[in-house]
Amino acid sequence: MRLAPKLRCMALVGTWLLALCSPAEAVVPVIVGPLQALLAILPSLLVALGGALLAFLRPSFYKKLAFFLWNQKLFTLCLAAVVAGVVFLSRAGWGTSVPAATALRAGSDWPAFRGGPTRRGAVLDAPEPTLPDVVWNFKSDAKCIYASPAVVGNRLYVTTAEKGVFTDRGAVLCLDAETGAEVWRYSPRDFRATFSSPSVAGGYVVVGEGLHYTTDARINCLDTKGNLVWELRTKSHVESAPCIYNGRVYIGAGDDGYYCIDLKPGPDGKPNVLWHLDGKKYPDCETAHLVADGMVLLGLGMGGNAILGLDAETGKELWRLDAPYPVFAPPALADGKLYVGMGNGNYVETAEQVRDNVLKKMRDAGKSQAELAEAEKRLGPAGEVWCIEAKSGKVLWRFKTPQVILGAIAVAGDRLYFGARDGQFYCLSTAGRLIKGWHAHEPLLASPAVGGEFVYVVTNSGRLHCLKADTLEPVWDTSLGQGANFISSPTLALGHIYVGTEQDGLKCIGRRGEKLPPLWSGMERGGSDGSSLPERGQLLWRYPKDPEASKFAVTAPIVPWGDGLAVPCTLDGKAMLLKLKLGRGIEDEQRVIMKTEYDKRVSVTSAAPAASLGEMAAIVFDNRYLARNRTYYDHRGKSWHFYPLRNASGGCALDRKHAYVWCSAGILSCFLLEGSMGLPRNEAAAPQDDRAASLPSVWFAEIGPGGLPPAPGEGILSVATNTELMALDDSTGTVLWRVPLKETPLFGPVRLPKGIVLATPKGIAVHKIVDGSVAWTVDCGPLAAPLNADADRIAAITRSGELLVLAASDGKQLAKVSDVAGRVPPLLLGDKVLFVNRDLTLLREGEDVPVQWARTAWLGTVTTPLVLLDGCVYFATDAKGVVCVGAGRR
Repeated sequence: MRLAPKLRCMALVGTWLLALCSPAEAVVPVIVGPLQALLAILPSLLVALGGALLAFLRPSFYKKLAFFLWNQKLFTLCLAAVVAGVVFLSRAGWGTSVPAATALRAGSDWPAFRGGPTRRGAVLDAPEPTLPDVVWNFKSDAKCIYASPAVVGNRLYVTTAEKGVFTDRGAVLCLDAETGAEVWRYSPRDFRATFSSPSVAGGYVVVGEGLHYTTDARINCLDTKGNLVWELRTKSHVESAPCIYNGRVYIGAGDDGYYCIDLKPGPDGKPNVLWHLDGKKYPDCETAHLVADGMVLLGLGMGGNAILGLDAETGKELWRLDAPYPVFAPPALADGKLYVGMGNGNYVETAEQVRDNVLKKMRDAGKSQAELAEAEKRLGPAGEVWCIEAKSGKVLWRFKTPQVILGAIAVAGDRLYFGARDGQFYCLSTAGRLIKGWHAHEPLLASPAVGGEFVYVVTNSGRLHCLKADTLEPVWDTSLGQGANFISSPTLALGHIYVGTEQDGLKCIGRRGEKLPPLWSGMERGGSDGSSLPERGQLLWRYPKDPEASKFAVTAPIVPWGDGLAVPCTLDGKAMLLKLKLGRGIEDEQRVIMKTEYDKRVSVTSAAPAASLGEMAAIVFDNRYLARNRTYYDHRGKSWHFYPLRNASGGCALDRKHAYVWCSAGILSCFLLEGSMGLPRNEAAAPQDDRAASLPSVWFAEIGPGGLPPAPGEGILSVATNTELMALDDSTGTVLWRVPLKETPLFGPVRLPKGIVLATPKGIAVHKIVDGSVAWTVDCGPLAAPLNADADRIAAITRSGELLVLAASDGKQLAKVSDVAGRVPPLLLGDKVLFVNRDLTLLREGEDVPVQWARTAWLGTVTTPLVLLDGCVYFATDAKGVVCVGAGRR
């Protein structure tokens, strides 16, 4: 009978553990990870452990143990010495190298989640990292970090979350951002695992405490040396990140509502609560809110479904907008406009899981079929971004997404960056127009860090991606370690990326390498480096000075190549590849950096750099006598390396990692660019027979007769054969889908964020990226040249001499210019279209009449696509050779 209280205690412990398995509906439910599987068998384990405990309580057990230890005295003493030594040495730091903290360096405050109102998560104080090297990794006993780091000067502040079946422990850490050394930690024995991210301002560090099931979490205010200034115990969890504004701290406390507290404690040392909004009227205050211009701007989660503007002084509600979904995403503010994400689902559960849990509770409560049907419809996967006038609460525009947005929307200039749970990463204009998109192929739950050149994104499985900010083109990616729920948002500062992991502590990643080389691919359509076009253009230079005397003719598209221009041509009747120096006032002899004559034994009909990446160029040669082609790579302009490819068609494309080439009839090949640089290869100034070099291949795909250049983008390679359109996984060559085509395309496919554009004998067709089905078609007749497209528009020249500008979303005609003389692909340059009429002509968005940009008709007929590089437009004509047109004074 004396054991009954112990057994009752064990039963209570088991009941508590099983409660952890119950479904959650807030932002960050308790995350147990792999131990969730253990919870299912806990009742059986507890029974077994209970039996063992009963055995340990018997006096005979201790007698036998003492007798054994006495008989094994030497063994017992050695074992005790080893255990004591290991404990002592581990506490003394034996076997580890502890970095030293550098001297404190001041920096700008970090008063709110992601650093401030624009939520960029970046301190732009150093060149941004272009290489994913690990600089340091802080682990110690703090292996799990869900919070997002705050960086002030050379000090980093973050919280930890060690949550398990028998563990609920957290800490506030201050680390040296340069070395990773621990400066101080605040970790009283009863401090729980924490999701809240610290805010730092005015010499204070403020942070919440706990995960979702914490029912009495504290709001903690520390000084920047780690000393407790005050703490306030709430009646719920505090996952929200605080905001420090005008000597006050504003913070949400889950179901306990919203608090405004003076940063300085009262005379008794206790916190001075200035106002508190009850959680019954303001439920699920989870989001990291914002305080600016005398207003508190926040969202409400499950049960709240609203966006509010409050008076920061009194807490009085100024306006409220009911939202169709819970609002967990932190609002961002710029130029008086509020940008807020929302949707169904949370950091741990998808919309479907949340919906199933809610429907189960409703069924158990005896709700009607009509109520269940309405809830099922309302709780399905969906998301939206709203732009709101902050002062009035007026909604200016809405942008729908397939799934929930949980991370903050980062505002950088006139662009917005954010990710969604379906893996899509968006770049919008501040007017709500989609500019670019990139797909991670797994959930994006954390907020991005947005620098000037690059955007840094963390996926749910723990991959850190670096993208170009203007194009969302992938630059590099790296693994952050083991785990399944990475929700710490990366922070850019001191030229590095700081991010928390689920099992490997906090990592400092990235260093600055060489400047990222430009990528030029799909040059049959021309291209642009994103530079600005001058108001007017005029002739700057041309090569050669006397084309007729030298019998010079350009035979294929010209391509920017390193610090020059690659020009395939014939010169004095010989097939050549030239590399020309850029700039005015250079004589013909000095302008030619490199001149390569093709092997005289081979009759070369065309030689064109299909694409280039910095100093590397992919060039295809057509050998009519041998009925085969060869692909060449140049290494910094010093030597040629070539690899035999049988029956190649000439269709070639590059991304930053791979070259995609049709290398034989019906076979598309993927070659690794980086790996190829270190392998033995043949070197020659011109193609010759019997070469044994081979290009290292990643995959080969037998997909049918084709030859048109493929279109890489967002991990998917779009390929058109004579009879089919298909999407391949660019890393494996696996066919994701394929659909039949009624007619053979005229040119290679072009990617849109959500589609693939084809030029057909009848006109233009857009196919959906998800399954290849036709989204829309326009019967405008065959095109005279390859089309160009961006996220919103498609521009094309028809054989009947019409310039068409169409909406990429539905094919609606946005502009039309008749009687166009040129037959060169038009260039889309932001809100302008540059095309060849008799002269170089410009059509501005919203205008119907084009204007002359540069007088070029006297130079002859333009024969190559246009290339915009550093504000200059390059092309070739039949009469004057290579031409450079730009601003008059350079």
